[in-house]
Amino acid sequence: MNALRGAIVVVIALVIAVVILARGLDEPETTNVPAETTDTTEASTQPADTSPPPPDTEAPDDPPPPADTAPAPAPAPASEEVELPPAAPEEMFDDPPPPPPPTRSPDQVRVLVANGTDTCGAAGRLATALSAQGFNVLPAVNADISAEISAVYYVEEYGADAGIVASKIQVDLSQVLPMPASPPTAPGDAHVVVHIGADDLAQPNC
Repeated sequence: MNALRGAIVVVIALVIAVVILARGLDEPETTNVPAETTDTTEASTQPADTSPPPPDTEAPDDPPPPADTAPAPAPAPASEEVELPPAAPEEMFDDPPPPPPPTRSPDQVRVLVANGTDTCGAAGRLATALSAQGFNVLPAVNADISAEISAVYYVEEYGADAGIVASKIQVDLSQVLPMPASPPTAPGDAHVVVHIGADDLAQPNC
């Protein structure tokens, strides 16, 4: 009885072994077959689908442009005064001063010296000094009119020359004046008349 059971167990074991072996022969070998690789290069070089969307697909509406949120400048208070830039100085728009009139050489300027004081020899002394500086000096005379302040008078077109004469004898330029209708003495053919007054110009010479 035990021998029969042992034989049955052996037979069952053989059947199981045959079944397992048959299944192993039916399955394909996968260990030696290389795995199929996917050609990604070809896929990546495929052109993108740029075809338009289907007619029934609606494109989304464009978003509205952003609103201008910059704040408007606040108006200046009515009571606040707006400071204006300083005006350009007037001298910027003035015409340039005219050039000084030409002067003549001293020997072309005839000068007459008239003594308007009681100082003896004042006109002769001054005439000698101007002659030494090259001026064409006429004989000195006594003025018909006395004066407190010395002055230098000139005929037309000799104003610049009279200024030079005044600078030589230290008479202020404010006292260089056109020849008056009533001169201190008859000028004759003199271009410049020096009228000696009772100031520093009246120096005695006798």
